[in-house]
Amino acid sequence: MLVACILTGLVTVCVPSANAATVLQSFDRLFQGDDPSEVFQFSLKYDPSAPSTLRFTGYVENLDLFDETGARFLFGWGRSEGSWDGAVLFPEGLDYLMGVRFPAADPVQGPVRVPVEFQARIDYAPAWLRFDVEGLGCCDNFRLVGALTIEPTVEPQLSVSRIGSTAAQISWLTNFAGFDLEYATSLPASNWTAVANAVRTADTTFTVTVDTDAAFRVFRLRRP
Repeated sequence: MLVACILTGLVTVCVPSANAATVLQSFDRLFQGDDPSEVFQFSLKYDPSAPSTLRFTGYVENLDLFDETGARFLFGWGRSEGSWDGAVLFPEGLDYLMGVRFPAADPVQGPVRVPVEFQARIDYAPAWLRFDVEGLGCCDNFRLVGALTIEPTVEPQLSVSRIGSTAAQISWLTNFAGFDLEYATSLPASNWTAVANAVRTADTTFTVTVDTDAAFRVFRLRRP
């Protein structure tokens, strides 16, 4: 998604709307036995114009005193009930085969808490989604604690402010790394040009200083 601000002679701040996350399910659940697995499915309201972020945040404690174990996870979603339009595995790549590893509990200190957090960005608000948990041990006994949430995808806020009469500063939060700053000289824009000026970091903000010789310029952030 793109965020654009028009640089004329004024201070301009572009702030997209952001809504709170919806908790689909809270977890405090034991997974026990030989390769225990469970699938959690949810029916939602489909909205093709509302990009969403599906997220699990929590931790796992292996209660076994003798053996480590592991688990792997899956997100799946679709535009209609039961359809598979997309899926994401955690951990990703070849690490999925071994899963996230959980050390055996310490005999004195007790279980070791392993943070587990992952997310998937969806280009719309899905009508259906699922969350799979698969234990990978022969005699699993681990506890999964956390929350599965879905929320509107929050895009970066792009701010433009004047620096004297010949320059301006464009900034956005460092929470949104990986975006490229581009500009065009008309709207609607058929051609966008990458801003070659250096991107600097100041505290929690990325900043770029640009000249203001052009009478009209439009800036946007684009994720490659």
